[in-house]
Amino acid sequence: MAETRTERPAPPPRRPQGIAEPWIGLFLFGFVCFMPPILGIFSKPATLFGFPLLYIWLFAVWGALILLAARTAERGQRRARREK
Repeated sequence: MAETRTERPAPPPRRPQGIAEPWIGLFLFGFVCFMPPILGIFSKPATLFGFPLLYIWLFAVWGALILLAARTAERGQRRARREK
């Protein structure tokens, strides 16, 4: 009787460790900064340079998230180039 061998499928390529963690942290940072209790802290009638504190907070966090996302993406690209 002939022996039949079953070939195992190739395992899926592994993603490099440490890629998702900065993105998860960035998401959590944005999530916490835009939660209603935090927004309530800045929802006061006070102003800074004539702008309400809430608007300053929203645009500052939004800008910080964009800058941090760009930095995280750049670091990921550098890491991918180094691994090649």
